[in-house]
Amino acid sequence: MLLLCACNTNDQPAGQTATLPPQDGGFIQPPGAALQARRELARELNISPQRITIQAIEAVTWQNSCLEAGDPGEICQEQQVPGLIVSLRYGERIYTYHTDLEGMLIRQIRPLEEPSTFALQAVQYLAGLFGYNPEAIQILSDRPITFADGCLEIAIAEIPCTQLPVEGRIIRLGIDNHIFEFRASTLESNPVLASVDGYPSSVPALNWSREGSTEEFCDGLKVYLNGWSVQYYCRGQASQNPGIMRLPPEQLSKFLRWFIRLQPFEFIQSSADGSQIRMTLNSLGLEEADNPTRLEISEFAANLLAPIQRGTVTPFLFP
Repeated sequence: MLLLCACNTNDQPAGQTATLPPQDGGFIQPPGAALQARRELARELNISPQRITIQAIEAVTWQNSCLEAGDPGEICQEQQVPGLIVSLRYGERIYTYHTDLEGMLIRQIRPLEEPSTFALQAVQYLAGLFGYNPEAIQILSDRPITFADGCLEIAIAEIPCTQLPVEGRIIRLGIDNHIFEFRASTLESNPVLASVDGYPSSVPALNWSREGSTEEFCDGLKVYLNGWSVQYYCRGQASQNPGIMRLPPEQLSKFLRWFIRLQPFEFIQSSADGSQIRMTLNSLGLEEADNPTRLEISEFAANLLAPIQRGTVTPFLFP
């Protein structure tokens, strides 16, 4: 996945295209297709392209010649077309374009007149997690897709998936300069959070571990953006099967707020009992986490371990 996230710093005026500094000290420039999409929007709005921010770029493979954005009645040939989803921001609004890799084919995704039930459910779910006004949430796109497995292609190693095709939808929502992707199965009523600003739910956003002390701690935890937490225990053993549980909505809401607000960080804490805690938050925010916040997140992780340690939750075990 190719992603460029737009952010403003004191040295970067609002609206300037965000770039990421590579290790060689130069700059990663947006692909030509993204720049062409920005020019198209600038012409439509009758403004300078420099006033439009390239919010995000995602690599995809379209399944027809219309880039899965055909007009009603338009005939589209079935073929695979490598391309991009380009999200552009001007003011408080986000615009979505489907392109090929070269920028020769560009389709703007117009506001949906009749969003699917799944898109409306995703809007309500997102609004509930963050306290957003549902009417302020933009439905950027809502397209049907056939997923390759029962996990909707959100691959978490410890969670088994049925290896059968599943009909569903991919829904992208925008609010407060953030893009949330949800996936839904036509067999289930609840949408699943697949990514936040391009960070996928298949990659742990929080890693936490504790070792040492007279208790011989050897605990580990991974927390994912879609609410799964994977917990390991290996007291005096080389390893032990993980316990898997879902975060309740209030805990997931707290975790996601940290994720979009804070800068990524690594945290090491030594306790009086001789144990050591290591924690990494792979967040996407701009605010530096102070020490009380880091301790709060560490305590949040430790509390997720507690129920299984006390035997009040049955772990999901694998042979």
